[in-house]
Amino acid sequence: MPTLYLLNVTLHLLAAVVWLAGIFFLALTETPAPRSRTAPAGTRGRDELERTLHVSRWAALAVLLVTGLLSLHFGGVLRDMHSATFWSSPYGRTLAWKLALVAATVVLAAAHDFLPAFRAARLDPASPERLRSRTYAAWLARANALLGIALLFASVRQVRGG
Repeated sequence: MPTLYLLNVTLHLLAAVVWLAGIFFLALTETPAPRSRTAPAGTRGRDELERTLHVSRWAALAVLLVTGLLSLHFGGVLRDMHSATFWSSPYGRTLAWKLALVAATVVLAAAHDFLPAFRAARLDPASPERLRSRTYAAWLARANALLGIALLFASVRQVRGG
């Protein structure tokens, strides 16, 4: 196997780890705190951590998209994608599911990162609006984690031939 291909796959897997780790971190730790309607200690630090996490996740996504396209190129898939036969094959169907899951994950992540999470960071920590925003963000994170699990399954299936 060419070294460039192996390097590409390694970068793709590393970016997937960063992307999915960020999704699972948010899903497991982002609770609709503060249930008592008072701000917990360290809320500001948590907001800064989440902003840093969001930047690293989106950078990982950019790497995933580029290395994913390169993997399709190295595997000769890009030239076959115009064919209906390709999309009706087990590999093509699995790739279609994977691409749909990637799109859904990106949409949910964008909804999470750019709607309630950042809105909550600008609100008074003790306000009911902040609690509602964080609750909404927590549900988006959990839904995205479920999509991440489905995406992992589709990825394993794809590597195994569809």
